[in-house]
Amino acid sequence: MAPTNRITNPDGSFRCFQMDEDVFTKLSNNDGGICTDCGETASNVESDARKYRCAACGAHRVYGAELLLVAGRIEFLDECGSAITEDDDA
Repeated sequence: MAPTNRITNPDGSFRCFQMDEDVFTKLSNNDGGICTDCGETASNVESDARKYRCAACGAHRVYGAELLLVAGRIEFLDECGSAITEDDDA
């Protein structure tokens, strides 16, 4: 089950995932990761995991949730579903 929106660049390459903070917290607290190829979540993934094999699609594109966050590959959504920007924190 993919709890996120997978956002791509105009050329089709992966850009980021959008999710609300509760989804990220649940994913993080349960040793979760996300496949950047298909967007499916994975369990038993270390926070700094890189290129684990995805059980859903077989690609070696599962990364730890915290690693994706630090790398800028996760954008949080507000309660209306809009991306939260740094300007929103000010």
